[in-house]
Amino acid sequence: MMNPYHDFVTEFARLIDQGRTLPLGGFPPLEPPKPAAHAPTALIFSPHPDDEVIIGALPLRLLRELKWNVINVAVTQGSNPARQPERLRELQACCHYIGFGLLQTRDNGLEHINLATRNRQPAEWGQAVDRIAEILGRNSARAFPATRSRRSSGARWRNRT
Repeated sequence: MMNPYHDFVTEFARLIDQGRTLPLGGFPPLEPPKPAAHAPTALIFSPHPDDEVIIGALPLRLLRELKWNVINVAVTQGSNPARQPERLRELQACCHYIGFGLLQTRDNGLEHINLATRNRQPAEWGQAVDRIAEILGRNSARAFPATRSRRSSGARWRNRT
């Protein structure tokens, strides 16, 4: 009996080789949909740059199909301070390309967003919470696609009506 996966794996390897010949980027962004003035808003709270696209399928559908405003809230800009300006530029380019709005929590993002800070530095934690509360207060969001945390098994969806 022939191995039923042989043809599948062979074709997959061929597609990977073909994919290596394709150009890497340089494509113009798609024309973003024009949400109505009072379209619902979805906020994505991204702990790290690139998380907005890791969970991007649902927010992209909200943007493209339902014409919602989708805003990525950059909670941090990575843990390496030397790379934060570069990470911000990458994040800005990504959000522009896919059509998401972008809000920074503050220059260089929030720092030390973890349970240790919450427990040991309540004043610093409180300032971070106040900033997030301010963002929530200024944006009447109806949806909160949430990125994966260490304790979850995948992306989560929060809906506020």
